[in-house]
Amino acid sequence: MIILFYIILRIQKKNEDVVIITMYDAVGQMVAKVHVKSTMLVPRNTAERVFVLYLDRLLTLIESALELVNGDDATAATVLMRSALECYVDLYNLSRDGEKYLLVLRAMLLENRSAIFHFKTQPHYGYFVEELGESGALKRGKEIAAQLKTALKDATDVYPVIRYSPRNLTILNRFRIADMEERYHTEYTWLSMETHNALESLLVEEGLRRSGEMFDEAQEEISASAVLHLATGFMVDTLKCIAAVFGPDDDLTRGFLHALEDVESD
Repeated sequence: MIILFYIILRIQKKNEDVVIITMYDAVGQMVAKVHVKSTMLVPRNTAERVFVLYLDRLLTLIESALELVNGDDATAATVLMRSALECYVDLYNLSRDGEKYLLVLRAMLLENRSAIFHFKTQPHYGYFVEELGESGALKRGKEIAAQLKTALKDATDVYPVIRYSPRNLTILNRFRIADMEERYHTEYTWLSMETHNALESLLVEEGLRRSGEMFDEAQEEISASAVLHLATGFMVDTLKCIAAVFGPDDDLTRGFLHALEDVESD
């Protein structure tokens, strides 16, 4: 996937404009169709209900990223795509074995709640003190800490990579649970660089300055292409996840494949 980003650097702008517009339409239409599909899904248990919640969140993130691309703010869209990739990893793990992966999600939830009491995080901690009093808040914190310990044991029994520690409820380990560590080191790392320190952008900027090109315009083209290609991959993968949990939707799949074929033919 990293190779893709460097290939994008060499795409001619006249072709790039066509690809962005066409791909934007194809992926945007698919996101809208899957959104409609998600409202018709009928969960049969808690794991499937959580799956639908994650699906809706993923589609919303992708849709928002596409809107930024359409508004010529593709660089900002990479921030949303990073969150979308995190959401997709959880969605994928739920599609493989929802009941087991719920143990990880429960541990993550309790870890976040426990941190409020451990670090006395405001404004949430102040709310609990106001409602329960100092002693009540302290007691509640101990209860959640005990629940977290149990949840970590349950998650570790299924996924040994957790190793009974909240420090191991990381996005990297969730990629490992999904057997996607390579995607962590390629797509996720690139998106993180764009989100946090933009080191890649600085390197590209220096190269473009030496060649006399305008950095801002070129960077937007690179980010737009990356976002659209990632979004396309997410939607293909998301259809597979939906099929694994609720069964395949041949019409939806064929519609997206036809749209992608149209993109390739342009």
